[in-house]
Amino acid sequence: METADQRVEGTDTAATVLAVQLAVLGVVLFTALYAPHENSERAFRLLDWMKGSS
Repeated sequence: METADQRVEGTDTAATVLAVQLAVLGVVLFTALYAPHENSERAFRLLDWMKGSS
């Protein structure tokens, strides 16, 4: 049985992982839209890879 402290710790970890994932996605999207052409192309390819398309 989980204690209240264990549930809170798991929630904090999940929130941290979600925040990091959203930050990475935000940086990639910003790069895709506003970076120089070469970097933008790489970011779009990375987004395509992240969604699982080939």
